[in-house]
Amino acid sequence: MMKCENCGGEITEVKCPECGAIQTDLLEEASEMFESLPEEVQEFLKKSVEESATDEEFISKVMVGNCPNCGSDLTVDCENVRGIEDPTVGLCEECQHVWCLECMTPLDRDGLDCPHWEICDDCQEDFKRCHARGYLPECPKIKSGQ
Repeated sequence: MMKCENCGGEITEVKCPECGAIQTDLLEEASEMFESLPEEVQEFLKKSVEESATDEEFISKVMVGNCPNCGSDLTVDCENVRGIEDPTVGLCEECQHVWCLECMTPLDRDGLDCPHWEICDDCQEDFKRCHARGYLPECPKIKSGQ
């Protein structure tokens, strides 16, 4: 566990929950990480922060993205959607399209089993050696539906 630079309390964020001190080493680390991102990713993140009214809206813009069906940015992950409760499933609040956030496959709201889940379960590749390196739309097995 990390300790606050100021009071020694346990911290998990940049701001200490006990004394409110900003952890400069974590801030510097985050800044270095941000600067290492490609310029277009930096611009996307800056724009997403500016356009988001809440933390949840920012997370949705970054982690869910626009609806692959209609292009709307009124999308959410389904972690808190009654009857779905799965953060790997996306929902468009405009057209009600439901899809897998991991591989972008459209899902039937009555049967939310994404075909890639079985493919990944049956795959002999260790995740660290995964062909797609975790980016499932690039996996040749998922692309071919094996």
